[in-house]
Amino acid sequence: MFIDIKFPVSISVIENVLSEEENQSLIDYSLHLKSIKEKGGREWYANTYNTHGTYNIHEDIKFESLKNLVNQHTNDFARSLNSFYDYQISNSWINIYYNKDYQEFHNHPKAVFSAVYTFANPRGGGDFVIKSPTADFDMFPMSHIKGTNTLNATTHNYRLNPRSLIIFRSYIQHMVDVCNTNEPRITAAFNLS
Repeated sequence: MFIDIKFPVSISVIENVLSEEENQSLIDYSLHLKSIKEKGGREWYANTYNTHGTYNIHEDIKFESLKNLVNQHTNDFARSLNSFYDYQISNSWINIYYNKDYQEFHNHPKAVFSAVYTFANPRGGGDFVIKSPTADFDMFPMSHIKGTNTLNATTHNYRLNPRSLIIFRSYIQHMVDVCNTNEPRITAAFNLS
């Protein structure tokens, strides 16, 4: 039997985006920002510290190198999808998770691509989870499934390494599992349009 795959969900993961030194410097700076910048994400259910709506990190010179790399990698990904528009970051923020912090399923309206850079993800830090765009529309799900594979899975977990960047279309629902560590899980999120 031949199975034809149509309408795939494309995700790009790039490892070792920044050097270890640059990454550590931005970890230290992100923790400093937490002490001086107002918590954002007022519309979020989760209580995770973030600067969504209170501080755009891509406008901060300290994040210039990361900003440029996010723009570059996102446009490389877009070109692999045959889109030759010059996408640029429109908003950005940091997320700092501690024990029992999480992020509920959500998407990013008013953007074409979204990207998440992982500064730190200690053992026990939550996985980054994506949900199939069709998962909520399956009115009669299959039964007696004996395992998941790329043809029937409705979610996929990524255990993102420090210094990695994940890029995806902004309509894709995603979340961060509950963190079970007292060490901070630190990420930066970007929307591009």
